[in-house]
Amino acid sequence: MKRIKFLLPILSMAAILLANTSFATSNYETDTLKIVVNGEVQAVVDMSDLDALEDLDIDIDSIMMEVENALKSVDESMQDIEIIEKDGKKTIIIKSATGEIIEKVELDKANQTAGNNKNSFAVDFESDKKDKNLHSYMSVELGANNYLINNDFKFPEGNSDYVVKPFGSWSFSIGSGMRAYATNWLSFDFGADLLWYNFKMEDKTVLITEGETPSQIQFIPDASYDTGDNDAIRSKLRVGYVNFNLVPVFHIGNETGGFNKRTFRIGAGAYAGYRIGSITKFVYENDGSKVKAKKSDNFYLNNFRYGVKAIIGIKEVNLFMNYDLNSLFEDNKGPNGQTLNAFAFGLNFTI
Repeated sequence: MKRIKFLLPILSMAAILLANTSFATSNYETDTLKIVVNGEVQAVVDMSDLDALEDLDIDIDSIMMEVENALKSVDESMQDIEIIEKDGKKTIIIKSATGEIIEKVELDKANQTAGNNKNSFAVDFESDKKDKNLHSYMSVELGANNYLINNDFKFPEGNSDYVVKPFGSWSFSIGSGMRAYATNWLSFDFGADLLWYNFKMEDKTVLITEGETPSQIQFIPDASYDTGDNDAIRSKLRVGYVNFNLVPVFHIGNETGGFNKRTFRIGAGAYAGYRIGSITKFVYENDGSKVKAKKSDNFYLNNFRYGVKAIIGIKEVNLFMNYDLNSLFEDNKGPNGQTLNAFAFGLNFTI
């Protein structure tokens, strides 16, 4: 049994039933209007000649008012519609809010009403059996990013100069791709995206530079930017990548069809990317004026990144997590020679 809560198509037909008057296209000619009253054809109008409507003795405004009133009456009293399929036949049952049956229509295998009801109507239940197995999509991801030390899932110590704000550092990506279904419960997402990591320093006086001795990235606090008239506002490192990814996705729950064939999904896969730019940004206030100092360089950053990606979703919204398996910086070029593995998590919207 199927319950339909969106009633506009059936409501329109029910209103015409109540009004005991129907309008339908005919097979007389390609552009004709057949007017049927109480099951009998009263007039056939050539729609290519709209002036012919003036020859009909019909008060169109009055008819439309009656239809509108009938629609309003049905809308106020109707609770739902049931469609029962059994032995190749379909039965439409229209119920009121109190459960009373307002109308019951039986359809045969040809989707025509059974019996000689002159107010009968035809309903086409045919749907697209060939639900697409290949879909294009666009994706947007917004989340928080950070890094862990030496692949052992430890954050930098709280007094480290390169500690970032947990929820002040944001990642953003936008991309497109294809989803290919192997079955209605397994698909493969493959595509490309542009991603930006923004690492915002917890200590806003930190200057990010390429040290000479040793030659590795340096995060150095500068107390001169914490003096009131020369006050630091923020310090951050931004890195941009172009990425390619492949994620198998398992779909579970009720069937919905379309891009997400089922209500729930969970997936895990891999990605690889190439660095397309990196910049440091230091903002401070100097005698009441805001100053922005930017520098674009490689900062000993790895040109390549690769890692694992996981998603879990319900309906149209997903949660995601990315984890880089390789270091953000070149070997022994990270702060104090350490390996930092970047990661991000947040919301993913795929349409």
